[in-house]
Amino acid sequence: MIAHIDMDAFYASVELRDHPRWRGKPVVVGYDGSRGVVAAASYEARKYGIFSAMPVVRAVRLCPELVIAPPRFSVYSEISTGLRSLYAEYTARVEPLALDECYLDLSALESPGRVVAEIRSRIRSTFGLPASAGIGPNKYVAKVASGKAKPDGQLLISAESVLEFLWPLPVSELWGVGPKKAGRLRDHGLVFIEQVAASSVEDLTRIVGRSGADLHRMAWGQDDRPVETDFEAKSLSAEHTFDRDCSSLEELGEVMARQATRLLERLARLRMRAGLAVVKIRWPDFRTETRSVRLRGGGSLLDAGMSVLEERLQAVGEPVRLLGLGVADLMSEDVPVQLELF
Repeated sequence: MIAHIDMDAFYASVELRDHPRWRGKPVVVGYDGSRGVVAAASYEARKYGIFSAMPVVRAVRLCPELVIAPPRFSVYSEISTGLRSLYAEYTARVEPLALDECYLDLSALESPGRVVAEIRSRIRSTFGLPASAGIGPNKYVAKVASGKAKPDGQLLISAESVLEFLWPLPVSELWGVGPKKAGRLRDHGLVFIEQVAASSVEDLTRIVGRSGADLHRMAWGQDDRPVETDFEAKSLSAEHTFDRDCSSLEELGEVMARQATRLLERLARLRMRAGLAVVKIRWPDFRTETRSVRLRGGGSLLDAGMSVLEERLQAVGEPVRLLGLGVADLMSEDVPVQLELF
């Protein structure tokens, strides 16, 4: 069995733990200002419709009394390292996905549900933080189960009950199915996972393209990916293709801010720092250019990326089809150094 352990509103929970006066209040982690995005939202903030990756200015409009806590990536990274050390006491096969979530291969252990309950209890007592977990015969089922266990719960799905668990769920619970792809599926009468399972691969491919076969396998609860423990990063990147070519610097900046947040999280998880920021821009005629900027003295990744973006927009004078931000020249970070987002 495989477990997916996911810290509940991780960054926000850390801030609430360390600032008791904020408990019960709507709290987000992010940088205030026009470029700020929400990195995490407490459950109280979510009641206002606030969610991760939302611009902070919009979140404040939804909840004027919102508490905005600046990110402390070095703190989150330290906790994440402690969590992985805890997991390693139970299995050598641990695959971190981000600072706040990991897969654990528990196939060699008896009573995985009991083991995960013990792990969650130790997380609470050691770190003062809540965690949810899903346990299933593969990664996909375990991850869906952990989402259903939130907040602060756990759910075990046996191999025999996978289809009973999955089939009543909406198609949005399939990996890789975002709002647009879910809309295409619904337009063809496929609302629940069971209906996707009953469809042919050929029909699904006509509806969603090359991912049709993958969706069909997932709908039948099939996922043969192992828990990966070996990974050496030389560069990291994030890209976004716009549905319509974008010329709004504000919208482009929001996309790049989200990319920067994700990259900084991944760097912190890997305990690495970057020497270069890399910006990728694709123009309407599919010309693609890549520019790199040296990051000196822990310089801001977002500021470096935005400086390139603004210069190229002014020079080319065309909208953007694809925007990417990456980091390269990665090196081990023996002594944690916080890369600031702003």
